[in-house]
Amino acid sequence: MYKRLYTASLLVACSIFIAYNSASAALISINKVWDFGDVQQGESKQKIFEIKNTGRDTVIIKKIHTCCGYNVADVSSWEIGPGQKSKIELACNAKRKHSGNDNKYITILSDSPTNSQLKIPVKALIIKGKNSNQDLSFQEFKEAKVEERKTDIPSITAGELYSRMQEGEKLIILDVREKSEYTQKHIPNSLRFSRSEMAKDEDGLKNLLRNVDKPTLVAAHCGSGTRSAYVTGKLRSWGHKALNLSGGLKSWEKEGYPVVYGKKADPSYEPIEINLEEAYDYYYSLFSAKTVWIDARDREEYREGHIKGAINLPIDEIPERLSSIPKNKSLVLYCQGIDCDSSKAVARILLKSGFKQGKVRHFAGGYDEWHSASYPVDRGRLTRS
Repeated sequence: MYKRLYTASLLVACSIFIAYNSASAALISINKVWDFGDVQQGESKQKIFEIKNTGRDTVIIKKIHTCCGYNVADVSSWEIGPGQKSKIELACNAKRKHSGNDNKYITILSDSPTNSQLKIPVKALIIKGKNSNQDLSFQEFKEAKVEERKTDIPSITAGELYSRMQEGEKLIILDVREKSEYTQKHIPNSLRFSRSEMAKDEDGLKNLLRNVDKPTLVAAHCGSGTRSAYVTGKLRSWGHKALNLSGGLKSWEKEGYPVVYGKKADPSYEPIEINLEEAYDYYYSLFSAKTVWIDARDREEYREGHIKGAINLPIDEIPERLSSIPKNKSLVLYCQGIDCDSSKAVARILLKSGFKQGKVRHFAGGYDEWHSASYPVDRGRLTRS
């Protein structure tokens, strides 16, 4: 009898424990399917859907992954308190879709311990429009990828950040520029951990923020918002409430907010290292209009295959073509692969010729890693600046 009572008590206790934990933070969709109804080809339709936190703890949305013509136009709140809802305005762009039933998924990534990946079915009935040619050009493909990536990088304006600082909110300002850039000028009381340091030692950044509570705002910034966009995405994937300072330090200075000025440091002649993820998602897709890709291999290798859109700049041609390389855009240099030093050598020459370190990036994986990932390539034609 005692044994049966003990077993029953144990089962009741386990049930209570499971029920309590499952309710700690549970994110659900109000609608099982996000249905756009009829959408005509060539048009875009927006609808607002809701998600709710049914648990006892606050849930922080880290990212929202969309696909194939669906993108997030607005999110009412990336932080959802117990019992609260967040409205997500989703757009269905039927410009590049075939007529008929269109069934996809979006995935909401959060810090919920019970369902950190909320997968929601999305559907629409695409009605045939006047222009039935749905062939997707390379430029349209890149534009679509830009829209998909934009919603992965929540941002904050300089005005919003300054106001929250004036109100006394506890927050962290993370400067991801190089030491020489930080020494010359920076936002007061900001922490520094450069993007190039992060490429070599992610644990170092995690250690720097080890005592920062995850709900605390971390505002990441660089000079213009490009490098910090990648860091912001990483911080959010680690569970931090991170936002990218829109326009970077330039926007902060333009508003006349406080800046600490120091002596101009000696320039560095080492380019910023980026990996495949950052190279494609950010510099090839999101910031493509502001980026020039440079293939540092010889002409024959370039003709055999190169990253689509890249120009060819072998090291022996630099003196005669230096003036044609834009200094106001981000430069991504690459060669064959991890064992090839040509692209880094070209990057160093550019830096010694007056190009800013914050604008020069080196993709060490090169053409081999890019091609292996089945990313866009071209061959045969020689493109020069």
